[in-house]
Amino acid sequence: KPVEGGLLLERVARAIDLDKTQRKTDVAQQAKQLTFARLSERERDVLSLAVHGMPNKEIARYLGISHRTVEVHRSHIFLKTNTSNLIELAALAHECGVVRNVDLSART
Repeated sequence: KPVEGGLLLERVARAIDLDKTQRKTDVAQQAKQLTFARLSERERDVLSLAVHGMPNKEIARYLGISHRTVEVHRSHIFLKTNTSNLIELAALAHECGVVRNVDLSART
């Protein structure tokens, strides 16, 4: 069927704008994912436990490391993710889907 030229151009322009917006969102999401990819395995362990509400001393006991080591890992996590507090970090981690399920039944 014949299509009105102006309407077709408007819809194509709208589709291009939507695509640009989606690509920007995708790039931002990928950048966030890369942020978490830079974390070491132990930092990911500490991150998951901290986000689940464990204090540093309990994290240390759970992982069999020193309290000071947990503090160092948390510091590195904040630096690598460019976050300044646990709430920001937890929101970013959940948004990116990087928080692991943790079996907290092993807590002592």
